[in-house]
Amino acid sequence: MNGHLDANLAALRKHCPAFFAWWKDCPSQPGAYNLLSSLSGLPDLEIEQPGGRRIILYNRENPFETVREELADQSFPNGGLSFLFGLGLGYKALHILDAMDPSHAVYVVERNPDILRWALSLHDYSAEIRSGKLSFVVPEEEELRRLIEEQNSAILNGRIRLFLEKYVRLLDARTARLHDICHSQFNVLLMNFNTVVKIGSTVIQNEVENLPKALLGWSPEGLMGGDFRNRPAIIVATGPSLQKNISLLREAQGKALIISVGQTLRVLLAYDVRPDIVCSIDFGEPNYLSMSDAIDKANMPLLMHPQVYPRIPFEYQADLFVTLDQSNLLTPTGGNVSSPLGNAMTVAQTALNLALAVGADPIVFTGQDLAYGESSHIEGATYGKQVTVQGSRIIMKNEQVTKNQEVYWVPGYFGGRVPTNSGLLAFLEDIEETIRRNSGRRFINATEGGAHIAGTERMALRDVLKTHCDQEFPVADYLAAARRPLGTDPRRLCRMLETSRKHVDRLLQRVEKLERTTGKMKSLLPEDGEKCSPQQRHQLGSLNGQALKSFSSLLESLEEDRLSRLATVRIKHFLIRMEEPSSESGEISASAERTIRYCEELCAGLKDVCPSLLEKIDRVHPLLDEYATVSADLKSSPPGRGAEAELRLRLGNCLQKMGHLGMAAEELERAARSETSRAAALEALFSLHLNRNRFELAGECLERLPDGHPKRDAFRDLLMKKQDRERGRLLERARLCLDRGDFVGCLLACRTLTALHGDSPDIQRMLDQSLAMREERILEAQRQTQTERKRGALRDERDRHLQIARLRIKEKDYAAALALFRELSESDPRDEEAGLGCVQAYEKLQNWEGAEAEIRRLMQYQPERGMLFRELGNILLHLGKSEEALKNFRKAVELDTGGNDLCLQIAAILSRAGKTADALPFYERHLKENPNDYRALVLWGDGFLRLGIGAAAKLSYETALRIRPGYGPAVERLKRLQPTASS
Repeated sequence: MNGHLDANLAALRKHCPAFFAWWKDCPSQPGAYNLLSSLSGLPDLEIEQPGGRRIILYNRENPFETVREELADQSFPNGGLSFLFGLGLGYKALHILDAMDPSHAVYVVERNPDILRWALSLHDYSAEIRSGKLSFVVPEEEELRRLIEEQNSAILNGRIRLFLEKYVRLLDARTARLHDICHSQFNVLLMNFNTVVKIGSTVIQNEVENLPKALLGWSPEGLMGGDFRNRPAIIVATGPSLQKNISLLREAQGKALIISVGQTLRVLLAYDVRPDIVCSIDFGEPNYLSMSDAIDKANMPLLMHPQVYPRIPFEYQADLFVTLDQSNLLTPTGGNVSSPLGNAMTVAQTALNLALAVGADPIVFTGQDLAYGESSHIEGATYGKQVTVQGSRIIMKNEQVTKNQEVYWVPGYFGGRVPTNSGLLAFLEDIEETIRRNSGRRFINATEGGAHIAGTERMALRDVLKTHCDQEFPVADYLAAARRPLGTDPRRLCRMLETSRKHVDRLLQRVEKLERTTGKMKSLLPEDGEKCSPQQRHQLGSLNGQALKSFSSLLESLEEDRLSRLATVRIKHFLIRMEEPSSESGEISASAERTIRYCEELCAGLKDVCPSLLEKIDRVHPLLDEYATVSADLKSSPPGRGAEAELRLRLGNCLQKMGHLGMAAEELERAARSETSRAAALEALFSLHLNRNRFELAGECLERLPDGHPKRDAFRDLLMKKQDRERGRLLERARLCLDRGDFVGCLLACRTLTALHGDSPDIQRMLDQSLAMREERILEAQRQTQTERKRGALRDERDRHLQIARLRIKEKDYAAALALFRELSESDPRDEEAGLGCVQAYEKLQNWEGAEAEIRRLMQYQPERGMLFRELGNILLHLGKSEEALKNFRKAVELDTGGNDLCLQIAAILSRAGKTADALPFYERHLKENPNDYRALVLWGDGFLRLGIGAAAKLSYETALRIRPGYGPAVERLKRLQPTASS
C-alpha cells in the first residue's frame, strides 16, 4: 500500500507541483476515517464527523462494478476532458482511465487530504500522472477558472464531462461549489461560442453594413475622463420587477448616470423617464423591434456594438458611442483599445462594463431579475412571456411562441430558491464574475425580486435614492463633453473592403472548380452492389487526391481574410465535427464518397455565405469611397465658391445615405446658401425631412423653393399624402395597442401623433386611457411593494417567535413552547416548522392525542410528505395502534424517494416499542440500499437474537466484521453467542 502512495506522490511532485505543494500544506480534516471492506472485498471508507454524523462513501457490495454500471453509456473521446469533483477511493477515475480514448484527459478536484491519501495508497496512478492522462488540480476557484480558460477547445466542441461524487455535497460544500462554478462557466463559454457559430456570418455582415454609420460615431474613451468617477450609476434592465421601481427613476434623473438597455427604452419613455445613455449590442431583428417605436423619440446617446442589428444605428439620430476591440474593422491601425465594453454576453453586462469603465460608484441594478416569476419581462417590453414551472421544466409562452426548457433553481433576492433557465444562469454567472473581479466597488441590487446576485447588497430603490442620489450633477453636459472621434481612416476601410471583395470572388471561383472535380468523381462511383473497375479506381484515386488538395487549400484560404474567416466559422465548426476526410481507405470508392461529402459541405456553405457578404461590401464600399473623396476635396476647395456648394451638396447626399441625417441636413443647408445649388439642396432637404416624418420642416423647404419650381406641386402632394398615410398608420397602431392592453405602445403612438399633427378628441381619448392604465400599473406596483414589505415584516416577526419557541423547547418549558407554536400555526396553517414544533411539544408533554391531531392537520396540506407519515406512525405506536402505525410506516417509505435513512429510523422506532418482528423488514430494506452499513447489520442481528433466531443473528454479526474487522459491538455479541452455540 505504501508503495502505491510513494509512487503517486513522486509523480505528483514532478508533474503536478502546484497541487502537491497545496496538499502537503493542507491540514487533516476533523473526524475519524475507517477503512471498510465491502462484501465483494473491495475497500470502502467510513467517515465519522464531529457530532457523530457518519458517511460511507459508496455503501455498495461492489463499488467498482456500481461505478461501471453508472458510466456504461458514457464515452470519453479523444480530445475530451473529464473533471472529477471528489476522488473518493478512486473507482470512478480507474474506470474512466480504463475506458477512455488515448488522448482523453482526467482532472481531479479533491479538497480532503485524508480521502486523497487513502485513494493514493490503494491504487497506483503514477503512470497516468506522468503521461498527463490524469492531473490533480489545486482545488481553489482561481486555479479552476484559469484551467477552464486554457481548455476552451475541448469545452467548445462539447467533449467535456463533469462528475460530482454523491458524498461531496454531504461532506464538503466548497467542492460542490467549485463544481457548480465550473458548470456555470462552461455554460457561459458554450453560449458565447454557440452564438458566434450560429450567426457568425450575420454578425460580420452587420459589422460591414454598420461601417458608414459607425465611422462617424464617438469613441467611449471620452466617457472615461473622470466626470462620472464616484458618481452613482443605475443600470436599468427589463426584468418584471422593474415594474415596482420604474416610476421612481424620474427622481434619479440628474442625480445618477442612468444606463438603460435598449429593450427598456420604450417602457421608460412611456413612464416619462429619460435614461442618460442607452446600450444596444444584440445582432438580430428582435433587438430592433423591441425599440423601433422609441428610436425617433430618443435624444440621448446610444452605446452600440459594431455588430448590432444595422437598422438600430441607422435610424438612431442622437450621438453614437461605438465600442471597439482589437478585432473590429473600425479599430484604427495601431490604436489602443483599453476597455472592450461590448465584449459581453448580454446588453446588461455591457451596461455594467460601461458603469465600471467610467468609474461609477456605487453601481445599482434594477430590473435585473435573472430569474422568473409569472412573466419574463416588465409589462410593455416586447417579447415578454408568461412563465410557469412544471416539474423540471420551465414553460414560457406568448402569442408567437412557446419555449420549454430545463429549470434551474438559484438563491432568490428575498431568500429561498427561484426558477431560472440555462441562459439566465449563464448571464448571472457572468455578472457575478465581473463583480468578483471588481471587489473595490460597491454594488447594490435594488431589483426587489428575481435572483440574488452574489457580491451585491440588497436595498430598495427608494432607499438608494435617499442615500446615494441626493446631489445633482450635469449628466448631459458630461456626456456631450465626452465626444471624441474614433479616428478611423475611411480610405483604409475602402482598401480593406476591396481586398476582401477580391478574396471572396476568388473563393467562389475555387468553389466552382472544386464542384467540377466532385461532379466527375460522382459520375465514376459504382452503382449499389457493383465494384469499381481498375480504370475507375485509377481515375477516382487521381481525382480524390486533387479534391483533397483543393479542399485543404480552400479551407486554409478562409483564414487569409478577416471577413471570410468570421463569416465561415459555422462552416468550419461543422466540418470539424464531421469525420476526418482521408485518401487512405480499403476501398477507393468509400474514400471518394467521404471526400465528396466533405467538399460538398464546404462548397454549399461558401455559396450560402459569400454572395450576401459581397452584396454588403458592394453597398458599403461606394459610400465610404464617396465620403472619403468629397471630404478630402472639401478641405482643399476654396471657401465661398460654387464648387464648395456642389461639394457640400454631394456630402449631404452621401451622409444621408450613410444614416447621418442631422449632419446631412447641416451640409445641405450650407449648400442651399449658394444660388447655383439652392434648388437641388432644398429638394434633398425636403426628401430628408419627409423620410423622417418631419412634416413641418419639409413644408418649410417647399416654401423656400424658387418661384415656378417645376416639382413644388408634386412635392406638396407627396407631403400631404405622407402626412395622411402616417397619421392613419399611427392611429391604427394606437388603437391596436390599446385593444390588446399595450398602453406603452399606445402612449408612444399618441405622443407622436400629437407632435406631428396636433391634438384631436380621438387622440386625447386614447392618450387619457393609456395614462390611466399606466397610473393603475404604478398604483398596483406600489400595493405589491407594500404587501411584500408587510410580508417581510411578518416573516421577520415569525422568525423571531420561532427562535423563542425553539429556545423554550431547549429550556424544557414545553407548555410555553406549545403556546407559541400553536399561535404560529393558527396564523399560517401551512407552516410546517410551526406544526412540527407543536407535535414535538405535545410529545414532550406526553399528549399523544394532541400530537396525532396536529400531524393529521399538517398532512392535509402535504399529503405526499413521507416524513409526516413516519411521525404519525411513531405517535400511533404510543397510542397502541400498532397495525395503523405499520401502515403509515410503509407509506412513509413508499413516498420517500431516498428513504434509506427513513427505513433505519422506522426500524429503530419499532424496536424501541418492542415490535422487533415488524422492525426487521425495515432493517432489511435499509441494508439492501446500504450493504456496507455494518452498524445497521449489528442492529439487524440484535433483532434476530431477540426473536431467538441465533443463526441469522450470528450471520449478521459476522458480515459486519467482514466489513469492519474488529468492530467491538459485533465481536462482543459473537462472544455471547458462543456458549449458546456450544450448549
